[in-house]
Amino acid sequence: MHKLWDEIEKRCSDKTMVYITHDLEFAASRKDATKIWVKSYQGDSTWEYSILDSNDDIPDRLYFEVLGSRKPVLFVEGEKGSYDSHLYSYIYDGYNVIPCGNCYNVIAMTKAFNNEKVRTLHNNSIFGIVDRDYMTREEINGVENNNIKVLSIAEIENLYLLEGVVRAVAENQGLSADETFESVKKFVFEEFSKEKELQICKMCERDIHHKLKGYSVGTQPTKVFLREQLNTVIEQINTDSMYEEYEKQINRIVAEQSYDKLLLLYNRKSLHKRVSSLFGLAANEYPNLVLRLLKTEGGKVIIDSMRSKCPDQPDV
Repeated sequence: MHKLWDEIEKRCSDKTMVYITHDLEFAASRKDATKIWVKSYQGDSTWEYSILDSNDDIPDRLYFEVLGSRKPVLFVEGEKGSYDSHLYSYIYDGYNVIPCGNCYNVIAMTKAFNNEKVRTLHNNSIFGIVDRDYMTREEINGVENNNIKVLSIAEIENLYLLEGVVRAVAENQGLSADETFESVKKFVFEEFSKEKELQICKMCERDIHHKLKGYSVGTQPTKVFLREQLNTVIEQINTDSMYEEYEKQINRIVAEQSYDKLLLLYNRKSLHKRVSSLFGLAANEYPNLVLRLLKTEGGKVIIDSMRSKCPDQPDV
């Protein structure tokens, strides 16, 4: 349809084309067009509408979807049809869950739609949720001041590995919940031990990136000052000390066998698929089974377990 109307517009360049559509993708495909959002018609020749200014910070498709939503909006990581959007739609069932790629897009879109100019166009409450990944405490505090919340685990895939979820799925499979959880816990700790140094280095890497973002040449930059400031920032980054601090933290978790604390830090997206055999399932089938169980009567137990590690539903 896009190609058809593109060709018609080329052949009718002396005409003004007016489209009336509910198809958001088609509306977004009309480049360089004046776009009018018809909000309502009162039946007495009274129309409520807004002429939409182009917004370089927001893709048109996303712009239209948010403006047309009757629910508060929750931006999440991932793509449509991904684990992220599936899980969040159950955990936050009162929200219009919109995946928008990576954490940087979630943060950028949440800020953009809460911008004062854009907020005049809609009455929606706009929130975002991002994975914790290797965020520093300073980073978390920074993003949470912008209607953005951070998971209490390293990444959304770790929700599948929570003790309550593992036990519920084991019981559904006719397995011992205690034995299955212990097997999963052992597997997760063993896998982490294989890449302990990698995980610690990733934590340090994120910390270093955050510190480098604080680099500034000040109000009177010079060539000499440029180098001096960079050297000052680098001198303040002690990688050995940083590594040792994270290693101590990790060693305590391993010594205590604290499963919840490990899920808070362990960032490995394939992990939830690799436990499938522990439930007597085919390779990579475990997350699919969990998603199917969410639709059953027993799904409430799983959802409640996942909600315990997700931010509370924001007030709207």
